Parts: sequence; C-alpha cells; structure tokens
Amino acid sequence: MEEYYIRLPNNQIVFEESETDSGITFNGRVFVRLRFFDESGSRIAEAGRPFEFVAGSVDQARTPDRVQLLVIREPLHPRTHEVEVMVEDLNARKRGLIYLFTKKKKNGVLRARLTAPPDSADLSLSDLQFAWSCRPAVPGSPFFKNGWSIVPNPGRTYGLYLDTLRVYAEVRDRHPGGFGTYASTRTVRDATGRVLGVDRDTLALAAGFGVQLVSMPLRGLPSGTYDLSIRLAELGTDRVGETIRAFNVLWDEGSWARTEEDVLAEARAILPEEEYDRFKEMPFGDRESHLATFWASRDPSPNSAANELRLAFLSRVTYADANFTTPLEHGMTSDRGRVYIRYGSPDEVTREDLPRPGNTLADILDDGKFSDDLFTDRTDRSRREGLTTANFANIDTRPYEIWSYTREGQPLFPERERLSKNTGLTFIFVDDQGIGVYTLRYSNTPRRF
Repeated sequence: MEEYYIRLPNNQIVFEESETDSGITFNGRVFVRLRFFDESGSRIAEAGRPFEFVAGSVDQARTPDRVQLLVIREPLHPRTHEVEVMVEDLNARKRGLIYLFTKKKKNGVLRARLTAPPDSADLSLSDLQFAWSCRPAVPGSPFFKNGWSIVPNPGRTYGLYLDTLRVYAEVRDRHPGGFGTYASTRTVRDATGRVLGVDRDTLALAAGFGVQLVSMPLRGLPSGTYDLSIRLAELGTDRVGETIRAFNVLWDEGSWARTEEDVLAEARAILPEEEYDRFKEMPFGDRESHLATFWASRDPSPNSAANELRLAFLSRVTYADANFTTPLEHGMTSDRGRVYIRYGSPDEVTREDLPRPGNTLADILDDGKFSDDLFTDRTDRSRREGLTTANFANIDTRPYEIWSYTREGQPLFPERERLSKNTGLTFIFVDDQGIGVYTLRYSNTPRRF
C-alpha cells in the first residue's frame, strides 16, 4: 500500500464564493489523479478522487499560510515503476486565449519513481513519513495511524517554523519469531555523507509489527538538504533493516512565504543560464543555501545589516511587477521585466501601440537605423528576411517597444556584462498577438534571457 501526501497552499487554489444559510463561504475543489507505469513506460493502473474544502473568509482563501493536506491511499501494483500525480483545480481555467475554447483546467503534475521493499527482506521498514506532528490519537482522529495522529509534512521541510524533525515509519519482521528486540539508530548526514547527529534506542515488536517514531532537534543546522536514515539491528543476530530519505531545512522566512514559482523567478533573474539549470534540479533546502551564498558573496557592505545589492534587485522586481504584469504573465518573469531587472531603466523608449504605414515594425527594421547586429541567435531571421516595406507596410500592425541604452545601462552584475563594443544596447519587444504580451524579438547582445 502506498500513501500520497499533497500540500496545497490556499493562495494556489481558486475558491468560489457561495452563500449558505449560515453566511458566505469560499469553496475549493480539486481532483487528484494517479497513473501508474511499468518499467517500459506502459500505463498499468489508474486511480483518482475529488477533494473539496472550505475557507471561512477571503483572507483565508488567499493566504499561503493556510494549506490543504490531501491524502490518498492506493494498493501498489507489483509492476509499478513510476507514478504520475496530477492535481487539477476544478474552479480555475488555465490562462491564455486557447483555454477559453478548450475549457481545460489548471493543473500541476509530478512524476516520480517508486521503489517497493524487496520481497526477500525479513526485516523491513516503510518509507519515512515526515510529519508536522506525531501525537497519540484514537480511531477516527484526523490522519489516524496505528494509535497515532500523523499530520504529514509533504514538503519534508523543517527549520524556521518547525525546528524539530518528526518522522513516522512502520517496521515489519517476517521472521517466524517476529517478537525480537532491535537496536534502532537514527542518523542525519549532509550531502557529503558527514554525520551531523545520531539518536539511539531500542524497539520491541509485537507479532512482527511495530512503529518507529523520530524526534530530533535541528537548531544550529544550516539551511540545506540532509538525509535521515533509520537502521534496525536485531539484538543477538546479524539481521538488519534500513531506510533513508532526504529532508530540507529552511531558516529564511522568504523561503517559507514564497511559492516555488517565486523562488525560481528570482533565480532566473540573477543566475547565469547554466547555473539556473542546475538550480532548478536542487531540493528546496539546497536552493535556499545557494541563494543565500549568492547574495552574501556579492554584498557590497558585508558588515552592515542590509545587503544593498539585493535591495536594489527587489526594488527592480517591484517596478517590473507593477509595470509589466498582464493577465497572462508575471511582471518580473516577462521579457521586459527580465531586461529591466538586469540592466535597469532604459535611456529611451519608443513605443507604438497602433503603428501606421511608414512606422510599422517592418519599416523600422528596414530603414537602416538598426543594423544586422540586432539579430542574435534569439532572432527569428526568417521573419526579418520577409519584412519589407513593400509587402508588410499595410499589414504589419503589431505593437512594439524599442528600449535603447546609451551604453551598458545599470546592470546589477557589471562583471557579467562585458560588451565587445560601446554602441550601447537595443532591445525590441513585439506584441505578436495584440493582447499586451510583449516578447523580446531582437537585441544586439548575444546573452540569452
């Protein structure tokens, strides 16, 4: 049997307002679908169920501090190699014009590999269930399990708001005796395998089954991703069982308050492309540690309380969000937002919302004002070659903006922006669909955005 835990912050869900006899409530609805695949990638089973929940006020419906914890239990098909978990918000349509016609809903998808304990293992432990709390409980209590209420911590995240590691695991001994006493060792290691903490006691099983609870303080452990292992060894024999799982430690309040999308947006704005690709694959704890090291290494006044460079970055993010956000994209992650955050305010902006003949994008690109060095590897060259006054002057009415920097602008990280010439920077953003989404089409820098 496998259990799947899903944590949904309220601000990531659409709540619909409804009026009842007792007043106004806000209702959320999601559907969770599980799809199981064998080693060849063929689907072998599927399961799913709906969930409904209620928020008592607008504030509760919009805050990331309120979450919904969803639990699904399903038998594990013996040939299962991977599982796909899809959470579909039944109250929310996806953004974008195409979804107005398809009526598709917003959803999140995760795919992960499942590993079942080997059948030959006499002494085995379940996967570790990381928890917010482990308390004695009676049947019928929320999250009841073998005499305990185990409130799951799906993100396996501890630190600022929960500085004690709490874990639940089940132990099964298939040996005919099954009544032995076992030495239990719980060990925390960092990414290099260095032991940072050890806790020991003994565990006795009744009828070959028992529960192992872990409670270990984490104060003083830096931000990062760590491994917890539980090892059981039967006293007087050489029989052992072990399980291991990673967890995260986050001490920065921003890491707890922000969504993964927000964290990735910050990293996308400040990290070189190759480094960002590695960052995306990091666990949450390593992400916080990486960003903290990044900003600390660039603090212009490390002996002061404030990091002026990060404050400048946040100021640019605020401006980008306020000026470039549209119903279809977030300001800081839009093309204009990323350029603004990277280089600051342009020295000159030319904007045409309703281009007239003689002033269309085709005319601008053909009048010789902009040389071919604008057309970097980001550029659609075939589009450029087809833009001529003769065949586009009357039909190319796409809105556009031209941002010009006299030199290199005011880059946040000047050491990265070494230009080969001093002709300044030019960026041309085009609203291809006429819906307010401006895409960077041309620039004279080979740097990718």
